[in-house]
Amino acid sequence: MLCSNGCGCDIAVKDGRMVGVRGRAADSVNRGRLGPKGLYGSWQWSRTDRLTRPLVRDAGGELVESDWETAMGRVVERSRRLLATGAGALSHAFYTSGQLFLEEYYTLGVIGKAGLGTPHMDGNTRRARRPRRPR
Repeated sequence: MLCSNGCGCDIAVKDGRMVGVRGRAADSVNRGRLGPKGLYGSWQWSRTDRLTRPLVRDAGGELVESDWETAMGRVVERSRRLLATGAGALSHAFYTSGQLFLEEYYTLGVIGKAGLGTPHMDGNTRRARRPRRPR
């Protein structure tokens, strides 16, 4: 699945690299078709210039490669500073994929709502739905 629509895809792999993608014909969401992400975005996975390590800003404001511990440490440090301001938990928001598993949504809810106390949570679970009929 590539996007929040939940399309079923078959991905062809050769020598450990993605070489093709097509919609799964039997899928109840996309019935074999692909949207823009499936048609065009998937080819970015094979690029050699993809970001594979975290980047952080150095003292001069330039982005430089970092390790995960340093990068996450900066996220924690900045989050603590923001939480200590007058905005408190309103300084944080979560915008996620519509394709998380139930356990992942639960964990995110515990962190965001119970842990930080932010009301700003968007699961991007939008799907095309039939309009409701007027009563």
